[in-house]
Amino acid sequence: MTTRARVMVVEDDRIVARDISEQLGRIGHSVIGVTARGEAAVELAISNRPDLVLMDIRLEGDIDGIDAARQIRARCQIPVVFLTAYADDETVRRASQAEPFGYLLKPFEDLQLRTVIEMALYKDRADRKLRESTAALQVAQAELARMSRITTMGQLTASIAHEVNQPLMAVVMNAEACVQWLKGEKANVGEARAAAERAIAEGHRAGAIIQRVRAIARNAPVVFEELALNDMIESVLSIVQPELSRQGIALEVNLQPDQPSIGGDRVQLQQVMLNLVSNAADAINSSENQQRRVTVVSAMDPLGEVCVTVEDAGVGIDLDHLDMIFNPFFTTKRDGIGMGLSICRSIIDAHGGRLWAEPRVPTGTRFRFTLPPRTLQVTP
Repeated sequence: MTTRARVMVVEDDRIVARDISEQLGRIGHSVIGVTARGEAAVELAISNRPDLVLMDIRLEGDIDGIDAARQIRARCQIPVVFLTAYADDETVRRASQAEPFGYLLKPFEDLQLRTVIEMALYKDRADRKLRESTAALQVAQAELARMSRITTMGQLTASIAHEVNQPLMAVVMNAEACVQWLKGEKANVGEARAAAERAIAEGHRAGAIIQRVRAIARNAPVVFEELALNDMIESVLSIVQPELSRQGIALEVNLQPDQPSIGGDRVQLQQVMLNLVSNAADAINSSENQQRRVTVVSAMDPLGEVCVTVEDAGVGIDLDHLDMIFNPFFTTKRDGIGMGLSICRSIIDAHGGRLWAEPRVPTGTRFRFTLPPRTLQVTP
């Protein structure tokens, strides 16, 4: 069954354009516009939004049909079929670069025109469905990643509240001290000023803590920027360290200085570090091992990439599960959903790096990921 389509005809020969319009009517399509100029074809396509454009290659005006087709595809994603008498190698090569949905040589019969239009419309519908499903998948992945961050941050709520409370209490204490220094006839303005300055500094520290937490939890668009990896790691560790201490877990950090910067999204890479350190803590808490320590190391690997290691002395990973732990929804935790490590690997892959796990001897797990220096980073 023929799908009725709204078609625009771009043809420099008026008689041929009339014949094509009549052919289209005979096979069940409607013509919504006819022009002989490439510039006008682009404007008509944008304003009238036809389902399909039948485009001659040789046109009047400053641009030919190939350039017009490129602009139409780029600006409004309307499928274009070339109708032309030219089939030399150079013309075909240029035409193929415009990603046409068909190429029909003149003269042609109604059946040939019907077939190429049906195929173009079918391919366009399939492409649109693919773009819609891809966009929906990207939205779902972004929301799932955000929920993973929020879940992890929720587990650290007590630690975050404690960390914010410390500078707030310091603000109160210094403000009270400032008032005391200003009381009476022998007010000490110098000491009062110093106490006020300490209160201001602690207020800024509390604000910085809140900003770090918001940055990790927010559902921000992916933005690649130049990053100092060690600074990013330290910003995450400053949040998780109080909670690790509360659980009796020591945090050992060894960050190699003077590393090259990387290109990446700060929030996404913070999420990777947050998930890996939180997983390490969970593994330790599930183990009877007396060595309760998480080790974080950054260094350059032999291939010239930045390598980050998060190591624990927890229960370890069953060798049968080693190839499965990065699969979506695979989990060994009783209350886990199995998305944390899958999201981490997707993030590292998108940054041009690698993430893998290694069993640690005698017990525990070592997670490692590498990222290329900024000079080698491919902008997404």
